[in-house]
Amino acid sequence: MQHLIIKIFTVLTLGAVSLTAAAQQSFGARGFVYDGLCYNITGANSVEVISRQEFGDCGQYPVTVVIPATVEHEGTTYTVTRIGDNAFNGCSTTSVTLPSTIEEIGRYAFSTLRISSIDLPASLRSIGFSAFFGCSRLSAMHLPASVSSIGAAAFSSTSILEFTVDSANSTFCVLDGSLYNADTTVLIALPAGNPSSTLTLPASLRRIEAWAIGSYPQTIVLPQGLREIGEGALPLSIDTLRLPASVCRIEGNPVGQNPPASLVVVVDEGNTHYTFADGRLTSCDGDTLLLVVGASGDYQVPAGVKVLANELFYNNTALSSVTLPEGLTDIGEAAFLSTRCSVNLPSTLRRIGLQAFMMNSGMREVVIPAGVRVLERQTFSQSGVTSVVLPDSLRIVGREAFNMCMSLTSLQLGSCLEEVHPKAFYTTNLNALPSLPASLRTVGEKAFDGILGEAEYVEFLGAPDTIGGAAFNMSEVRFRGSRPPVMIKDAFWRATTVHVPCGCSGAYSTQQALAGKTIEEDCDGIDEVDSTKIIISAQNGHISIYGALGEPVYIFDDVGRQIYHLASASDEETVGIPCAGVYIVKVGNSQAKKIITIK
Repeated sequence: MQHLIIKIFTVLTLGAVSLTAAAQQSFGARGFVYDGLCYNITGANSVEVISRQEFGDCGQYPVTVVIPATVEHEGTTYTVTRIGDNAFNGCSTTSVTLPSTIEEIGRYAFSTLRISSIDLPASLRSIGFSAFFGCSRLSAMHLPASVSSIGAAAFSSTSILEFTVDSANSTFCVLDGSLYNADTTVLIALPAGNPSSTLTLPASLRRIEAWAIGSYPQTIVLPQGLREIGEGALPLSIDTLRLPASVCRIEGNPVGQNPPASLVVVVDEGNTHYTFADGRLTSCDGDTLLLVVGASGDYQVPAGVKVLANELFYNNTALSSVTLPEGLTDIGEAAFLSTRCSVNLPSTLRRIGLQAFMMNSGMREVVIPAGVRVLERQTFSQSGVTSVVLPDSLRIVGREAFNMCMSLTSLQLGSCLEEVHPKAFYTTNLNALPSLPASLRTVGEKAFDGILGEAEYVEFLGAPDTIGGAAFNMSEVRFRGSRPPVMIKDAFWRATTVHVPCGCSGAYSTQQALAGKTIEEDCDGIDEVDSTKIIISAQNGHISIYGALGEPVYIFDDVGRQIYHLASASDEETVGIPCAGVYIVKVGNSQAKKIITIK
């Protein structure tokens, strides 16, 4: 269960900031603070309690929290119906009282709180993924009749010794102390502290929910008829994993991290979905690698494997390198979390799961393959990477993707990047920040803050829509776009000089984020060459050139890279452009030159 602990503690970086003294304070169009708690408007008359950083850091939540049934904001009374995702995750709160209006508890809502008990109201319908995960002092849980949905890992790594369910609840029940759905076909959670070394599960069982079983049973008897095993559903303490013939779906590494070398795995005859050979549990077609026993040193994943399961090598410190085959398309969540091995990234790769290489000290020079469009949350966070090259295919760099990569000194961005999420490159050692492409639309809070290297300059080749708080800690900023973005007040908190296009200082000077800074206009640039015979235009992601018969055509992107060349044009040429941005089209020996914007 350590993987889930890491997921939770790194979702938010919680600072100790004093609560506002005012009863109400606004954070954005739909967020506000009321009596020390942060809220988000979810409907005409409803709100949810949210985390302190959802709309800006609104202070440290108190030790004792009493959530009201209603709150007021700007003349409207709202009913509190939901505890939002991560609302109290990692806080020092030890007591929470819920109102009778709460209908839903979100993902990670109370994770790692030091609460010893909590009363769930009769209005509650849904409990989210890992909602109470890591509440190590929580010793009992009673489900009211109204609860009809419980997410995976909702009660994992707690001290719950007893589950009880209201007799009127038709969705869940308790059998031998464990929490099941009503017909005992799905095991949701086992109580903590069961001293038994053998666990026999009921014959009715068809699914074990992800992270359902704690760390105590040494032997688990899986019944014939079991069909599905969730990610991390079984404990590391088991000595033998015997898969019945009926099992047809395993959603990730079944033990949640690198297993002990002594683990015995047996797949019953008649199981047509999984096979175990040479220390590897795989799907029968060989596409998915689910579990590896005894991997160490230089390890080679067999040819034909396309998917690495979540947590496949998590916490395996015996590996020095892993070679991935061409044809691999998917690296699962936390697959190499807390390892020390180098890993190649094949050209066929399309997805890298969240935390896939987090705290991997063996990664160095990383070139993301061209097919990857999104880097998910914390993909390489706190790893040993020294240089990163992002492809033109990449659209999104997720939250904390390279956060705390203290050895990262070199970064190359793709020309089609659209979103850089909060803390994506927070506290790195970059010596220079590459020009941010014209395609960029959003830069999250602290995305490039805390950089310890020599990077002191940032250039925007386009005009992003929004730039978050403390996004950059550079002393000099240059904007190439004529329209200023929406900027949070301290977006460029260290900057003293801001360069803007010629004639645009008036528009930029209205931005509060630039108050007190020196704004200078750049009035040099590329001279366009007009032609009465050659017409250059752009529409629907294409550049069209008319009247250039026999002439060479060149197209450059906004950082001067040639992306297209035609030795001899026809009278009408149309060129498809892969992503939004600013391009320079040159025909012949400067017979025509035009700056084109693709939206």
